[in-house]
Amino acid sequence: MMPHSLFESLAAYQKTWFEKWLNPFQEDKKIVERFQTLFLNTDSPFSRDQFPGHLTGSCFLLDPSHGKILLLHHKKLEKWLQMGGHCDGECEMAQVALREAEEESGCKDLSLLSSQIIDLDIHLIPERKNEPEHFHYDVRYLGVCHSPEKIQLAEEESNDLAWFPFEKAFQMAKETSMHRVFRKVEFLQSKGLLSSHRAGCENLL
Repeated sequence: MMPHSLFESLAAYQKTWFEKWLNPFQEDKKIVERFQTLFLNTDSPFSRDQFPGHLTGSCFLLDPSHGKILLLHHKKLEKWLQMGGHCDGECEMAQVALREAEEESGCKDLSLLSSQIIDLDIHLIPERKNEPEHFHYDVRYLGVCHSPEKIQLAEEESNDLAWFPFEKAFQMAKETSMHRVFRKVEFLQSKGLLSSHRAGCENLL
């Protein structure tokens, strides 16, 4: 069964980025529909054993000033990426994103800036020893690390972990979808919509 909260979040995402803001970032207009189709066509969308695709959760972590973003250099993929990972059966995607951010940043002094989705992305994961080629349906959130000096590298998964100002982050991250999120953050900042309060801002968008 599909969690009601995720249904609502997908609908809110559609309303915000494709109706209110009129899709200023050239996103695929069918992206929400593709996520909905995943549920209709699969038995266990929250399981990493569901092929050819399953849900994952990501968190783009900002420092308290919102001027820097935390990226990790992924060991297996050899890329600079945001915090994120598999649901492992958890159906509350915001909780998945926050859990992965805590594990991969090594810091628990985190919170989501909003429970609303900041981005949706579908990307191909290459074949590995125990897994076929498949797709990650990534549900992305925006968070803040309140103690940026306390981050700690998870050496089993990452080669490096570092804060970057956005200008540098655009250079380090090669994924177009990550650049889209960076631009969204800048867009929200320009609209005065990012809260500096520790509790976050429920009405981010």
